[in-house]
Amino acid sequence: MSPVTHFFTGWVFANCFDLGRRDRALVTLACVAPDVDGLGIIPELITRNSADPLLWFSLYHHSLHNLAFALVVAAIAFALGAEKWKTGLLALLSFHVHLFEDVLGSRGPDGYQWPIPYLAPFSSSLQFVWRGQWGLNAWPNVLITIVLLFITLWLARRKGFSPLEMVSAKADSALIAALRKRFPARTAVTIDGYTIKLCRDRDFAWIVYREPSGRTLTLEAHDWLAPGNQPEVLVDFPTEIAFCDDELPPVKGGTMKLGNPDTPSSLITKEEAILVQERISEGLTRLKIRHEFARPRRSGWTSFEDGREIYHG
Repeated sequence: MSPVTHFFTGWVFANCFDLGRRDRALVTLACVAPDVDGLGIIPELITRNSADPLLWFSLYHHSLHNLAFALVVAAIAFALGAEKWKTGLLALLSFHVHLFEDVLGSRGPDGYQWPIPYLAPFSSSLQFVWRGQWGLNAWPNVLITIVLLFITLWLARRKGFSPLEMVSAKADSALIAALRKRFPARTAVTIDGYTIKLCRDRDFAWIVYREPSGRTLTLEAHDWLAPGNQPEVLVDFPTEIAFCDDELPPVKGGTMKLGNPDTPSSLITKEEAILVQERISEGLTRLKIRHEFARPRRSGWTSFEDGREIYHG
């Protein structure tokens, strides 16, 4: 298959696991690494009309599609990875996913089926080939590439990073912002009459929790594009909370009244607070928003003036 198809395959495969940025890149590139032997096509094309052409592609294509080079790639991933054993083993698997794809669809235009010399250069006794192998430019390869591209874009919108992170964090952020603007995620859900909504604007994030009776709780939240082991949303859940009559979003230059009590008599019980937190957690889970709860060190008013956060105890 095409190196582009292998690249998207490696990226999707890497995203099946909890990996950091560097380890994702290593596992992804491991799925492309076998095609390094295909770079011989460049000097072969350049010298094809000369008296002594370099037949590097014709002679050595697939010479690195073997177990020995797979172990080399895995060793490099192990050495460079943050989670060494995990990254090394996944790189080894990713390399073999490439081999599997080539067995499926790499037949040349002349009908030649490229065998995989798995034990080369030490032995030629084991070679992988499939009689049903389709052509390199056949429609299944095109379809697989398109599907992988859409999955890559879906993962980018969902997780907050794309393959562009390998070359430019700025370009990656711009792509994510464009995808999320064009395809906004569902941000509200109603469970048994209780509504949980995640609100965002350019500067703030907050959770609105509304009960069937109309009582509303607004909680400050912190969200960021940090995948891996970090939560997508961190919700401030005070030890003492009280409802208000309506949701009060933060407004630049104005004031955001959080779920803090006006008077001690307006406090809800500890048991009710636990139920509220459980409902909010269930709602965010249904919205597929990773989250955690934090206890603010202080409770009171928080206002935002000229982009600065000001606390009023």
